[in-house]
Amino acid sequence: MSGSGKTHFCCKFAEDNRNRFWGVFWVDGSSVEMIEKGLVDIARLAGRDPNPNAALHWISTSKRRWLLLIDNADNADITLEDYFPKGEGGHILVTTINPGFKILGNIEPRYYNFSGLQFDEASRFLLKASDLPTPWESSWENLASNITKALGFLALAIISAGTAIRNRLCSLQTYLDWHERIGARMRKHKRTGSATKFEHVVWASFEICYQHLEGRRDQLEASDAIEMLHIFAFLYREDISRDIFIKALKNAQVEAEQQGKDMLDELSQPDRRPTLKEWLQPRIASLATMVLGGNAPAPLPSIIRDGREVKKLELSEDRIRLALNELVQMSLISYNETNDTYNMHPVVHAWARQRPRISLAEQALWADMAAQVLSASILLPPLGSTASDELYHAQLLTHVDHVQTCRETIATQLAEGTRSIWVPWLRVGSRINADRLRMHARFSLVYIQCGHFEKAEPLLGSIVDFLHRYLGPEHKRTRVATEHLSVEYWELGRPAEALKMRQDVANTCEMHLGRGHPDTMVAWNKLGKTLWQQGKFTEAKKWQLEAVNGLTKCLGRKHPRTLEAIDDLGRTIGKFWRESDLNEAFKLFSEAVDGMEEVLGPQNLTTTFAKENLARMSALLGEPYIERALQHMDEVIETRKERMGKEAGWTLMGMAHKAVVLCALGQTEEAERIMRSIIPIAKRNFEADHIGILFGRQVLATILN
Repeated sequence: MSGSGKTHFCCKFAEDNRNRFWGVFWVDGSSVEMIEKGLVDIARLAGRDPNPNAALHWISTSKRRWLLLIDNADNADITLEDYFPKGEGGHILVTTINPGFKILGNIEPRYYNFSGLQFDEASRFLLKASDLPTPWESSWENLASNITKALGFLALAIISAGTAIRNRLCSLQTYLDWHERIGARMRKHKRTGSATKFEHVVWASFEICYQHLEGRRDQLEASDAIEMLHIFAFLYREDISRDIFIKALKNAQVEAEQQGKDMLDELSQPDRRPTLKEWLQPRIASLATMVLGGNAPAPLPSIIRDGREVKKLELSEDRIRLALNELVQMSLISYNETNDTYNMHPVVHAWARQRPRISLAEQALWADMAAQVLSASILLPPLGSTASDELYHAQLLTHVDHVQTCRETIATQLAEGTRSIWVPWLRVGSRINADRLRMHARFSLVYIQCGHFEKAEPLLGSIVDFLHRYLGPEHKRTRVATEHLSVEYWELGRPAEALKMRQDVANTCEMHLGRGHPDTMVAWNKLGKTLWQQGKFTEAKKWQLEAVNGLTKCLGRKHPRTLEAIDDLGRTIGKFWRESDLNEAFKLFSEAVDGMEEVLGPQNLTTTFAKENLARMSALLGEPYIERALQHMDEVIETRKERMGKEAGWTLMGMAHKAVVLCALGQTEEAERIMRSIIPIAKRNFEADHIGILFGRQVLATILN
């Protein structure tokens, strides 16, 4: 039964027996996505590739005793045993309300039933939670017994009752009257009348705390706490960071400063009189959003709105902390000191979304507000491009997933309730506005950086469609969005669509910006890269030569864009395999590496790709070029291990290229050892027909030949 203390019992067991285990791991078992997210976190902790199989393999192969707790595994559609580490080196505890999972137990008595605390234990628990002075009076113990009996001896409800009494919202004498009145109102309410008896009992105990906040709404910390509670309800319930709200508060100013710089850059470009179409399109877009109701400001909590308006960010940060502390004091959320985040119990989380007197339209509003807060905390490139930004985006993935799922569910319910309306395009969720487009762009960035390309594609597609329609294909924002979508299509195995998009961008740039514009030349280089990926080397070389020559002329030889184009050209020329071509490719790679190390730094990931290309070409040419190839590959591997992870795909690819270099140096035994060590890792982490695995097998076969 939810709220009966299953998780607390298991955590207490782990704490009391921690000296018996080398490692104790916790995973949220509520969905496949959350199980895999938990395993990915374990893989990162182990320094392995961030994927579930890597984590399971790492735990399975440990020779020391471990404990894995899979919590809230209630979904019968999940094949839970697929996520059990193999072997006999550890123990697994599963908490669930699904009786079907009893068969998974293999140590007698196989499972325990939790239906609440024992009679005397429950009374003592309530009196302790209420913070009443000892020794307790016998009348208090009698009252506590009556309250805990009414609450079904459920630990979560007792904690909530103790919180209400401790904070003087009511007393031991008056608690049951409060609880019964609220429960009666909930039973009459159409949205909660069908709730289970358990839900009425537990939810009513939360309502007492909520109504106390409502009664103090004229106080800033109480009204802020109410808003925060509603936003928490639509984020994922674990690891909610205070930084989400602080970044959402501060990023608007950062983006405004960047926008000012972009405007200055545009003004510094050579004069070009805009066509009538170019002048009209942004105005048409603005008019369209106004007509469709999309020009309303994004829904944001007052903490963030007020902080942006009065420019007193420190005061708003204090308000965020006070509001969160208010919710902790009410036991509606809990603070995790280990990682400085906040959590919500699953039952509290469900109540906060579905509590009585909150309509479906209000749910839509709060879900949208939660999404907008998440969105505002994300900076799009060129801002937000550091390694710490990428780590922050990875931490947001579960929250983005959860809020998107909630919004889709609510939108479906609203659509079903408004089918008879004669203007369906006015339904909530279908309106076009800049904030919604920015949200799609930011969420797609999170999905892309986490490798969830299939989730990013529809978001990017909606952005590109809108920008094409209202700003036109020649607008810079349209071109940037189209370029990102073309990368998505390539990652999703749709190379023909990716190529067409890059051809369209290149043609648009040439037509509207001219052949001498840097954006045109960058588009040529990216088109050439796509053609190279499809094996069309002659055509790729033509576009990349033009790109390198043009970028050298207008940006200089050591500009990052030029250096990237030089590196790409080297890869293409090397594919012609003549000695003169290989020597020319070596010179291009050398120039790209030297320039990138100077301009971008040796630890930059783009630099590692150029350095890898140089090492591979050195191995092909042999003496005297090969002398530094091994050093280059060691530097590449070390950087990728640190930035991407020990088992990341590009790290493994770097190790394969090191094996190629070792083979060229005659060290075939070491080359074979490396390949035999990384191929099983790649098989575990990727699909069997992944191009990286096929490449690894080819390298090993060449070594053995």
